[in-house]
Amino acid sequence: MTTQSITRLQLQTALARCCDANPSTGPGRRLHPDASLMADLFGIMLHHRAQEADTAGVAPAILEAYQRWASPA
Repeated sequence: MTTQSITRLQLQTALARCCDANPSTGPGRRLHPDASLMADLFGIMLHHRAQEADTAGVAPAILEAYQRWASPA
């Protein structure tokens, strides 16, 4: 059985793609919901100085958001 992971660069690219397609809007300049989810994981990775995250430990909602933006449509 193989363990899959998301690198910080992959996550950063997906997050940028989402933010480019859906700029922050409204009061407080809110992020798109997918960008907010991915930003949570990105922040955790930065805090722990992790270069990658094991997908088994990532919340399903974050994984789904990442998968929507991981590659160009």
